[in-house]
Amino acid sequence: MWSWAGPYVGLNLGYSWGRSSFTEDFTDIVGFPLFSTSGTINNIDGVIGGGQIGYNWQNGNWVAGLEADIQGSGERGNATFTCRAGACAINAITTSVTERLECSARCGRASAGPSRRRP
Repeated sequence: MWSWAGPYVGLNLGYSWGRSSFTEDFTDIVGFPLFSTSGTINNIDGVIGGGQIGYNWQNGNWVAGLEADIQGSGERGNATFTCRAGACAINAITTSVTERLECSARCGRASAGPSRRRP
């Protein structure tokens, strides 16, 4: 009989690429607009990798589980922006995504498992 119950571990490796744009409105403490900026983050690219570990419990067709994963990234990007009011002290910034740790729980109904063909 097929079962989803038990411990598991895994590794993952990939690559991401992207581009982002933004608009920010800056206000004072009472909400009066001071200035706005807009810009683009170019080429947010990099390798992503990590691992996960978890455990599943099964009762009939119902499965519950816990999982923890950690991801590391070499994603980097540069942003340039302009201020509409001309009040910016800088006009470029570098951004990066470094690591992430996540824990999650799941509960659901299991399928029948892989089919077995008979000759």
